[in-house]
Amino acid sequence: MATPHKRFERAVGCRHLSASCGYIGARGYFRFAMPLVLLLCAFPFASAELGPIAARHGAGGAVIQMEPRLLSNEPYVAVKDLRELFNDENSPVRLRYFYRSSTRRLSVQLRMPSGQSRIVRLKMGSAEAAIGTRGSVSMRRPAVEIAGEPWTPIQFLTEAIPKAAPVLVEYDAGARELVVRAADSTPEAEPPMEPSDPTPIIESTLPETPPYALMELEAPVWTGLKVAVDAGHGGSDVGLERSGAVEKDLTLALAKEIKTAAALAGGAVFLTRADDAARALEERMQAAEEGGATAFISLHFNDSISSGRSGYRIVTLPPDRSSTEGENADRRASPPEDAEKLADAVEEALKEAGFEGKRLRLPLPALERANRPALYIEMAYLSNAEEAGYWLLSQTIESAAAAIWNGAARYKP
Repeated sequence: MATPHKRFERAVGCRHLSASCGYIGARGYFRFAMPLVLLLCAFPFASAELGPIAARHGAGGAVIQMEPRLLSNEPYVAVKDLRELFNDENSPVRLRYFYRSSTRRLSVQLRMPSGQSRIVRLKMGSAEAAIGTRGSVSMRRPAVEIAGEPWTPIQFLTEAIPKAAPVLVEYDAGARELVVRAADSTPEAEPPMEPSDPTPIIESTLPETPPYALMELEAPVWTGLKVAVDAGHGGSDVGLERSGAVEKDLTLALAKEIKTAAALAGGAVFLTRADDAARALEERMQAAEEGGATAFISLHFNDSISSGRSGYRIVTLPPDRSSTEGENADRRASPPEDAEKLADAVEEALKEAGFEGKRLRLPLPALERANRPALYIEMAYLSNAEEAGYWLLSQTIESAAAAIWNGAARYKP
């Protein structure tokens, strides 16, 4: 007749356990081995699928079954399921998201009935959900990527989304139910952007898909390349304000992204303006000179009385204005054809990424005083609501930055 502990071994398939622990009797076996067996059996389910959560809107509508996962004892949901939940006709807000696995960055747009939009940004592996100038929410667990898709903790729904939009999200873990309700009041108006926010918030309608490609970054072909990127405007000089966009914020966001792209590609870029501060033209030229720049690119955005006008404008000096008169006449150290080579390379890369536009030659002071191959680029027309809307997307800024850097990287005097 088998002893109790032998029967237990056969039942759980753990005959080796008593051999490793020694025979300690049936009562002792259960006292010491059973907790270990239960722990070993339970451990694989620490990161497992849970039962479905029934998600619905307080105002009615269909019940949506969400399939969460338990990671580090925290329930997680797939962001693609959130899109289905918040795009129900009864939802108080609409949700759209963009995720690029290569950068592991997630942008979630919440669009309110008034047409106002707000963006929440996360990075996989980080527990911070940044809500533009409204601050951030620190979650207990970070956002993660599973099989190429972004997942967030339930806390993202219950705390981050309500901070960004007039909505309440309630989760009942016991009943396995999630309810979305409209908040009683609309969030206060968005204050001016903080200079530390790397990507602008534009209160505009977000296009379905940005029409631009994100290029693979290229290493510079010329070892002497060092680009001074000049973010136009700054401080009290806000530049254009159209379609909810502020030019000084857009130029700074793009300049920072170009610097990041260059660093990833092994290139050298520095900024004449790294924060929200006003800079006189001479200060910008001095920064380029002291930084040893061998190329200069000034970033701006355009305006027109015609709402249909669109596209970039790459400006270089006219041939007869290759140098300035008077005190600046002897300062130009590069022939004008070098600027044309740089413009050719940057335009080629912008077109490869899907941007459209044209070239101009104008006697702009920033070009005349640059003392090195220089471009003045108007990236888009903010007077064009559709084009301004594209610049709401972080992907647009990333795509433009990669293209501008790649163009500069192909340049060689």
